[in-house]
Amino acid sequence: MLITFEGLDGSGKTTQAKLLYDFLREKNELVEQFKFPDTDTEEMKSLTGKLLTEGISKKEELAIMKEMFVKSIKRRRIKELLAEGYTIICDRFYHSTYVYQSTTVDEALEIQADMEKLLNLKPDLTILLSARQESLKKRLDNRGIARDKFESKDKTALWELEVRYKALEMHNLRKNKRSWEQISAEKRFSRDAKEKESVEVSKEDIHESITSFVFMLGGFKYNE
Repeated sequence: MLITFEGLDGSGKTTQAKLLYDFLREKNELVEQFKFPDTDTEEMKSLTGKLLTEGISKKEELAIMKEMFVKSIKRRRIKELLAEGYTIICDRFYHSTYVYQSTTVDEALEIQADMEKLLNLKPDLTILLSARQESLKKRLDNRGIARDKFESKDKTALWELEVRYKALEMHNLRKNKRSWEQISAEKRFSRDAKEKESVEVSKEDIHESITSFVFMLGGFKYNE
């Protein structure tokens, strides 16, 4: 089973991917974790540097991303492990490519079809973490590190990225009803019917929601 985590920068993808990986390992599941883009080799680091260059076009960005996925050692390793019965968890995958390197929803859908055909590797489940722009900005500010060009987008650009993510979610749900799951990375509505206010959720709450859905979908049985 291939599980991918997607969402805007600061939504908690890396944290939740690691929590799910640790959880499945504790349950003695065969599981491995990967992070994209792939920067494990000098060639991939060079391509990442080109991708982060200011001023290059969306077309150039897309060409770089395609090259990175085609040449990625991780992609080949993922296929091998899936064949051996492993659950694979990815912090980002090619969904980010067609969200960030497209300019319209229709173009994003075209890129998705192209990438699926090119890579012959399709996630069984994509977990889309969502949060308000104010929350995302605060989380990125708290990291205390310089932002790259994708993390520094203005409100309009972030809204457009969110629209493309949600459009892809709806498109993929129509194709396969259980292939995407959107989870709030910051709030949920109170369980008290009298309470109309939403309440903050912890990373543990989010993790619990994710594990419940993953086990329902994957039909895991704890290995002794």
